Amino acid sequence: MAASAGAPPARRGIADGLDANAPAGNSRAYAARVRSWLYAHKIYPRRAKMRHEEGVVKVRFVIDRAGMLIEGRVISSSGRASLDEEAAAMLHRASPYPKAPSDISGDRIEFTAPVEFVLPV
Repeated sequence: MAASAGAPPARRGIADGLDANAPAGNSRAYAARVRSWLYAHKIYPRRAKMRHEEGVVKVRFVIDRAGMLIEGRVISSSGRASLDEEAAAMLHRASPYPKAPSDISGDRIEFTAPVEFVLPV
């Protein structure tokens, strides 16, 4: 999803976290909640399981204060199309995300996160 024209840019965030103007502890706690929510919506693609494909996909996504996905995309491929497609689909499936706490400012909050696909040993 693309942001609407004229929307203020999302702020840059901490690595694998969020972009917000809040004390570091609060930002990290909210980022952890959002990442946990996102990962709870991950599905290992059946085709990838059958082929024993593993990899890490890095995603970037922006949500509004209510937790609705504004935009999301893969920024670093795993090299496996099925894993990349699942990571992109997961961003949409997880929306709405947890709402932003009042001590985090801004209308748009940007996240980057690695999505690991690893088969059990």
